[in-house]
Amino acid sequence: MAKASKSEVSSDEAYSSEEEAQVNDQVNVEEDDDKELQAVARSADSDEEAPASDDEVVPVEDDADEDEADNKKAEISKREKARLREMQKLKKKKIQDILDAQNASIDADMKNKGK
Repeated sequence: MAKASKSEVSSDEAYSSEEEAQVNDQVNVEEDDDKELQAVARSADSDEEAPASDDEVVPVEDDADEDEADNKKAEISKREKARLREMQKLKKKKIQDILDAQNASIDADMKNKGK
């Protein structure tokens, strides 16, 4: 068997130390990830158990007020939907006008080139 030269041995040692550093870095990252997951889990658990603050409490309204508000919202919704439909129709009409003008311009250019 041939004896390994000093340069080969030192490069092997350097390579193995690089591998060890990579493995150690990976282990450290995994430990950090585990710590973060545990911290998130703890905060999620504490959020579930915490009582509602004053900001989170929603006051209870009368049914008549809710019905009136729902009716207003429904009316507004209907008007907005109708307005959007009209805007879409107008948009389609304008697009068609633009396309017609472009087509007419192209046709005129083709006739002039043909002469």
